[in-house]
Amino acid sequence: MRAAGFGVIFCNIGDHDPQEWNLIRQRARDLGVICGPWLRTADQGNNFSYEKLHYLVDIADRWNPEKGYMIVNSESEIQGSESTITSYIAAQVRGRDAAISVEPWPFANVQWWPLEQYPVLPQIFGTNTGSNAWSTLSARMGQWKPEITID
Repeated sequence: MRAAGFGVIFCNIGDHDPQEWNLIRQRARDLGVICGPWLRTADQGNNFSYEKLHYLVDIADRWNPEKGYMIVNSESEIQGSESTITSYIAAQVRGRDAAISVEPWPFANVQWWPLEQYPVLPQIFGTNTGSNAWSTLSARMGQWKPEITID
């Protein structure tokens, strides 16, 4: 991992039990690579799952008690929530080293400012998002909160 240039990895704890990652986590630790959990916050009905967010935070705290490294993957399940869910996410991950994984086209009916201190990881996958995805994402995020920057 380290030889390939990785300084951090994240493990999908939604499709795999956290225990299944023990060997990978140990290998990462041995190489000085940070390893944190990643989880999508949608339930089976594509509603935001408070339980899944709590589960993610719990696993992040167990895996990395000092920092709580994690990726919160919230997509269409937060659509239409204004600042309710983004504020809740920010409150739950406060004090931890978290990043927010989102769709490349931010929803106009979601307020992103509660998450301004966390890195935003837009999911831009090749041709299915179009060549202007970065400029559109930056423009839309900037409309809501100019202080949010996309690197």
